[in-house]
Amino acid sequence: MVVSRKKKLSTQLGQTSLEYILVTSVIIAIGVAFLKKGKEFLVDSDSSFVNQLKSQLQTQFNTQHSPTLRYKKFKLNK
Repeated sequence: MVVSRKKKLSTQLGQTSLEYILVTSVIIAIGVAFLKKGKEFLVDSDSSFVNQLKSQLQTQFNTQHSPTLRYKKFKLNK
């Protein structure tokens, strides 16, 4: 009877560790998919957040529509 109790406990521990491994792998897979979508949204696509900021900065600081950024010049009357 002692042997069967140890075997049952061993089987339960194995099942529990397998469940932890499966849950961890699912969480990692969801995290990787989320990070890929986030990178696409923030950096990679043409309408990404970074490209929108870049185009706004270029239109704000670019006076001659050249690829280099320049500050606008303003004349102040004294």
